[in-house]
Amino acid sequence: PTNHEKRIGEHSWSQNEKKQFRWKVISALGFGGATVMIAVICYNTDFGRPSSFNDFIVHPTEYPWSQQRLLGTWDHASIRRGYQVYKQVCAACHSLQFVRFRHLVDVAYTAAEMKADAEEYEIEDEEPDEEGKMFMRPGRLT
Repeated sequence: PTNHEKRIGEHSWSQNEKKQFRWKVISALGFGGATVMIAVICYNTDFGRPSSFNDFIVHPTEYPWSQQRLLGTWDHASIRRGYQVYKQVCAACHSLQFVRFRHLVDVAYTAAEMKADAEEYEIEDEEPDEEGKMFMRPGRLT
């Protein structure tokens, strides 16, 4: 029989053709298996799911603070204690340059208390004296 007369399956394969065919089948199965494995891994992890940037942010715990209510107010005793701790401990290294003495009036202290506290501090005046030198003055409520 000629090549055209051979039926399917009756083709005689050479040893080289058989090896090439086996490698093609093994490669195809290996590639397909690897693809399936990667798909399964991605499906079972977050890689396969759409996510937003917010999924990676750790949000702080929310507490029911009293000042968050409609008519809530600050805990004045805590503010007084916190300011006292700042003066005794934190002020050695940290500044409250953007907090004015008047910010604590009627929040934790009276005006007279804050005026007395402000006078304990020496503050460089904003304008020079008559000789053009900067000078230190006692603090005041402004």
